[in-house]
Amino acid sequence: YRRQRQMCIRDRTICCCLVLGLCLPGVRAGETVFMQVYLNHADVGEHFFQLEGASPVFTRDVLHAFGLVNLPPGTGGFDGAEHVALETLGPGLRYRIAEREAALYIHAPVEYFQVQAVEQAGFAAPADLEFANQASAFLNYGLDLSHQGESGRKVISAPLELIAHKGRISAYSNFIYTNTERESRLSRLMTSATIDSSDAMTRLTLGDFVAAGGRNGGGGVYGGISYSRVFSINPYFNRYTGLLINGAVESPSQVDYYLGENLLFSQNVPPGPFVVRDLAPPAGSHQAHMVITDAFGNSTATSSDIYFASRLLKPGVHEFSYNLGARRENFGRENASYGELTALGFHRFGINRDLTLGARVELDNDVVNIGSEAHVRVARFGQADVRLSASSADAQTGYAASANYQYFSSLFHANLSFRTLSKAYANVSLAPGADKPRYEWLLGLGFNSWQWGSLTASYSERVFHGGARSDLATLSWSRLLGDFGTLVTRYRKVGGDREDREVFVGINRPFGFGRLASMEYRSNQLTSMLSARISRSRSISPGWGYDLNLGWQEGDPNALLYAEYGGAHGVYSASYRRARGGNAVRMGTAGAVSWTGGNINF
Repeated sequence: YRRQRQMCIRDRTICCCLVLGLCLPGVRAGETVFMQVYLNHADVGEHFFQLEGASPVFTRDVLHAFGLVNLPPGTGGFDGAEHVALETLGPGLRYRIAEREAALYIHAPVEYFQVQAVEQAGFAAPADLEFANQASAFLNYGLDLSHQGESGRKVISAPLELIAHKGRISAYSNFIYTNTERESRLSRLMTSATIDSSDAMTRLTLGDFVAAGGRNGGGGVYGGISYSRVFSINPYFNRYTGLLINGAVESPSQVDYYLGENLLFSQNVPPGPFVVRDLAPPAGSHQAHMVITDAFGNSTATSSDIYFASRLLKPGVHEFSYNLGARRENFGRENASYGELTALGFHRFGINRDLTLGARVELDNDVVNIGSEAHVRVARFGQADVRLSASSADAQTGYAASANYQYFSSLFHANLSFRTLSKAYANVSLAPGADKPRYEWLLGLGFNSWQWGSLTASYSERVFHGGARSDLATLSWSRLLGDFGTLVTRYRKVGGDREDREVFVGINRPFGFGRLASMEYRSNQLTSMLSARISRSRSISPGWGYDLNLGWQEGDPNALLYAEYGGAHGVYSASYRRARGGNAVRMGTAGAVSWTGGNINF
């Protein structure tokens, strides 16, 4: 087959030469030649080129199409294009004309190639990606009936959700109807209209929204206007700093990248430098191995220690949310009760691969609160987060500061955090006179071993300005028991005003297809309980799911029997619960009605 292909190429070359009037024995200077071209053992197709002396001459555009850059100035040609002779590229570039094969073989150093950005297979956005623009509407509904046997209390609840969508604009509202012996009430929950930008990944919300100020900030449900960056609008965009892999190959090669013994990335790359961005390994310290196998089967391996930090934005990426609205009062009970006007927002920016900075602000009639934050990757030794805040309320100035350090690896992990709030510190959810922690801290350590399992210990303490104090010590150990499942043990000791001790032992075993069996024993200073459970999650419809849980607490049997069926037009469920001598029965159903493309579906 190869011989026939070579003869075919040679015949076509001869025909081209006849047409051009250049059919002379051998390949001579000044001729235009048509040959198969190989660049660093990669087939780049059949091309015309000229000969100046013994040097092939290509147009600059063709060489760029080959992936070659950093080319010297060329000369003009009869066709008006700029031509570059291969011999002008320097002594590092070699070429050979094989007349019998009608082929030109070129070998260029890697520095002549442009850097190839390699996309992860399965992670890149499809080339024909389009965002839905057609009109659609959805009605999601549910009905839940419950009855408590001892008290005879009956409750009917029916949640309702309405969604309409056209292009960039969506409208949303949800309600819940509740009926008891005491009252019957229809409550409006959230109502809003949104305008999305798929390119900028931003959302403008008019109506009700949820806003939060982070670790030292406040938040709540508000009615007003909100403008935020929502990265989920484009699910293919990764906002966090991913792992960066770069290298160079002289021939078509396969690159395999391992974290420990786990393959993270495998891809074929063309000759030249390459870079792979936005790989997302598990957070923590890893020993990385890159194995490059060239076109001849030769492999080279390099190793390095890396630390992948979470929550660090890519360099140049902005994350923000600006909100202005009136706080919802008695949410879930009153339909249109709004309080004072509040402004709150935050902005985070990726400075570089190791640093993300942010700022936030909160304002209402009584409180002014500003804050800053920094997230830093500490080389190969973990990640640190620092937040500082200051407030002014009731003519008092307050402050808050928090710091957190984390380190994860396959064998060891550590977590250390500390936070302090002054007595007068306030935000839009925390009054200056409310009791708050004077300081709180946590230290956690963990060790992992395939042979001995995972051992974790932690201790935390909170001391309030009002004098109250609490602490919590936890020691847990888990181990895989082969085909018998996973054993989990835990000891907790609560100190301070409400002392308690708890021991937990459990074993669980998955059986595939969403099925799980488990047994648990739990004991504290008030009671002890032994339970056994068999469950199956309903992953697809139509299909069944169930949860059977039987237990004994202080000699009294407890039970939870739950079953659900997902059909073509809805989900139907029923449950029976017995606990502390009481019985409860519940039945429910949920479904949806949609209108898309002029069709109604149930």
